Amino acid sequence: PTIVTLLAALVSVASGSSWGAMVLLFPTVLPLALIGDTGEGRQHASQVLVGTIGAVISGSMFGDHVSPISDTTVLTSICTNCPIVDLIQCQAAYCGLVLGVSIL
Repeated sequence: PTIVTLLAALVSVASGSSWGAMVLLFPTVLPLALIGDTGEGRQHASQVLVGTIGAVISGSMFGDHVSPISDTTVLTSICTNCPIVDLIQCQAAYCGLVLGVSIL
């Protein structure tokens, strides 16, 4: 799940869309999470699956908040009359903390 979180963040920052990153990554990483099952039973497989889903969502949301080409970031910058770089720096501090916690 850690690698999936970072991959989702990277895709979301590059595309500027959390939904786009989720649409791209869910069909890609969920089958891999199930294939990678080590045979420890259904309980373990469901934990890995839920962790992978959470990783995709948290990484995608992080990237959407700190991407300079995200529609929500641009609109927030325009509506608050705040330079986009300052807005991203402010959001990156909070989002980085949450991303770090979600990786743990």
